[in-house]
Amino acid sequence: MASFVVFNGITKYRPGVISRVQASALDQVIPSENSIVAILGEADGGAPGAVSGLVSHLDPSRAVDEFREGVLVDGARIAFQASNDPEVPGGASQVLLWKTNQSTRLLCLSRLRKLPS
Repeated sequence: MASFVVFNGITKYRPGVISRVQASALDQVIPSENSIVAILGEADGGAPGAVSGLVSHLDPSRAVDEFREGVLVDGARIAFQASNDPEVPGGASQVLLWKTNQSTRLLCLSRLRKLPS
């Protein structure tokens, strides 16, 4: 939005811009069977795959919320991004995750319980 100031009878204009971006065209429009990706890996949070089974996510932020960090979360983030892969050109619409390790916190708690008193 342009603004102006009148000083000593002279009007000075300062140009400005207001913009609006509609990003809905960037969303993946047609989910297909080719856009489902499965990832196995380690993470710091969440239940192991032997307990929780295969976990399905439609949004990378949900994977971060559940598994916190680790190669499993990194893989989920990358899978949702657009790629040069002709099989999954717009990125994954759904990611299936299987955690292969025990949670760090669970290991610490189990070690503490085994300590002699």
